[in-house]
Amino acid sequence: MWGKSIVLVGGGNSAGQAAILFADFASRVFIVIRNTSIDDTMSQYLVDQIKRKSNIHVKAESEVISMVGDAHLESIVVTHYTIGSTASYDVDALFVFIGAAADTAWLPPSITRDEHGYVCTGRDMRDLESDPSMPKWPAGARSIHPRDERAGHLRGR
Repeated sequence: MWGKSIVLVGGGNSAGQAAILFADFASRVFIVIRNTSIDDTMSQYLVDQIKRKSNIHVKAESEVISMVGDAHLESIVVTHYTIGSTASYDVDALFVFIGAAADTAWLPPSITRDEHGYVCTGRDMRDLESDPSMPKWPAGARSIHPRDERAGHLRGR
């Protein structure tokens, strides 16, 4: 990706971290977000770093509406909600960081979940009501069930 133009869709911390990383070797990094600013959805340290990088461009109140290319991505078309305009940008890669929803309805009821459906592990278990029948609180990615560890977007925090 040296010298390439990269698009990141999403305004959370993962997109911010990727933007900082790519900015060190890409010619341009676009962050396309639907919100008015990254200030409300990203940690302040990332916002500060992004604002210091001259090759990172935040496209707020916007959405990628089209991707163009035959054998590979060549350009994107972005629409701006408030203004109602569209613009085309030559780009080489697009990455999507739009979050994850915990789809855990298929898990058995014995798997403890928080109010948002994320599987509770490690320190998350301390936040739940104390149940005297539960074993000692597990560490890290472990649940209270033997040989049961969690990773990825199903875990909270």
